[in-house]
Amino acid sequence: MGFVRLLRFVVLFVSCLACNGCLYGRIIYFNSPTLAAPSYFDNRTVDAPTPQPLPTCCHQATFPLTTAESAHYRSFDELLEAQRTRAFLVIRDDTVVYERYFHGVSATTELPAFSISKTFAAVLFLRAVSEDCCRRSISRSSVTSRSS
Repeated sequence: MGFVRLLRFVVLFVSCLACNGCLYGRIIYFNSPTLAAPSYFDNRTVDAPTPQPLPTCCHQATFPLTTAESAHYRSFDELLEAQRTRAFLVIRDDTVVYERYFHGVSATTELPAFSISKTFAAVLFLRAVSEDCCRRSISRSSVTSRSS
């Protein structure tokens, strides 16, 4: 009897995950990022003024390889390509100092961000706090501590 109940649960669970509208099912099914990933989930366009591109530095940054890396790769670009990197961008002081694309990706390719979006949002938020842009939103009176 226990086996039958377990089998019913597994069938019900798999059926729920297989539903196209089930977020958890899509997360499990689409667990490996591909260039098609942006189409897997709902998205919306945010109306904004015309974006201003970041200026590009006239001298691209260089990244030296370690001795161990030099034994396998001739350049940093070759290392990135071998690691299946699709895009690599370095911004310093609001200027693009290094920008490379690999494996058919270009500056206009829509790439899946997944977990990096959380880090990026945190960096933007902390930058806003450091420049006192969030003073009204976050004040000492609005922060409460939880103690047990």
